[in-house]
Amino acid sequence: MRSFLSTSTDREAALCFAQAGAHDVEKVLFVIEADTHRQTAPFAPISHLSYFRSEDEVLFMLGAVFRIEKVDHDGGVWVVKLVLCSKDAHEIKKMIDHMKKEIGEGEATFYSLGRLLRKMGKYEKAERCIQQRLLELPQNHPHEAPCYHLLGNIADDKGDYTLALEHHNKSLSINLHTLTPDHPHIGYSYNSIGGVYNVMGDNESALQNYEKALSIWSKCYDENDERIGDVYNNMGNIYLRENKLNLAINNYKRSLEIKQKVLPTDHPTVGDIYMNIGSVCATKGEYDMEVCTNVVRHIAV
Repeated sequence: MRSFLSTSTDREAALCFAQAGAHDVEKVLFVIEADTHRQTAPFAPISHLSYFRSEDEVLFMLGAVFRIEKVDHDGGVWVVKLVLCSKDAHEIKKMIDHMKKEIGEGEATFYSLGRLLRKMGKYEKAERCIQQRLLELPQNHPHEAPCYHLLGNIADDKGDYTLALEHHNKSLSINLHTLTPDHPHIGYSYNSIGGVYNVMGDNESALQNYEKALSIWSKCYDENDERIGDVYNNMGNIYLRENKLNLAINNYKRSLEIKQKVLPTDHPTVGDIYMNIGSVCATKGEYDMEVCTNVVRHIAV
């Protein structure tokens, strides 16, 4: 959960709220099982603090993670059974650790806050944080490079590809002047520039930049590093678009090998790669039962 969750121990009160919605929307009742003996995100009854004490309100802390046990349809209401997950549950810990790795940990700065806001889709707020961080830095400071890189990612997210290329090239220029030629941050710039060209449909420029990123990262990271898996998947997308199916599936399979070693089994990225492999198989008229089974399994998840 990205915010506090207000609930009630009174099922009938909760049903009243669910059924009070507009007629053209689906009505959903969440039934939550929370074990008080397990280490989970904090939750507590707050009826004594509430204006409506009869609602028997229980408040769950933001960051709570729930597992869907089952979904039923009863009397025009969808009933979703949830179980509050323990913080140390193996599958949850693995996912949270991965998210922390993606978002980054460490000293709280306008930059780190900007990264988090971008993950949340709050692009304007993220941009303001990064611009504030740039104001804090002396001119030509090496830390300007990641700021421009993040601004490039945000512009890419918003569909402003010209601005995205401008920011990424600015970041690349700073890195080339302040870092060694094979520094991994230079690989990040090439990979992101390749990504922008990819969505713009400039296959040749995209591949050139992906190959530069792959060349640098192959020297910096383990061969099964997740970032290298990303590049293989991106190159596979381009080869598929160019109808170079053998090259596409080879890159997708290499990406899948890497992702399966570093990500949780049910991670959406693994499912996306199975979908990509399935697209190639369908285009070739070859139907791989294992691929089809995994595509269906990940769609269900």
